[in-house]
Order: sequence, then structure tokens, then C-alpha cells
Amino acid sequence: MNKTTTITGLTFATFADDLMENR
Repeated sequence: MNKTTTITGLTFATFADDLMENR
């Protein structure tokens, strides 16, 4: 897994976690 994929994955995970908390 390259760096770009890792960063994108982490960003998406954080974004999804944010959405869950706001509901």
C-alpha cells in the first residue's frame, strides 16, 4: 500500500467517523 492510498483511507475513515458522531 502506498502513501497516497493510506492518507486517502485515513481521511475517509475520519470523515465517516465525523458523520456518525453528528447523527
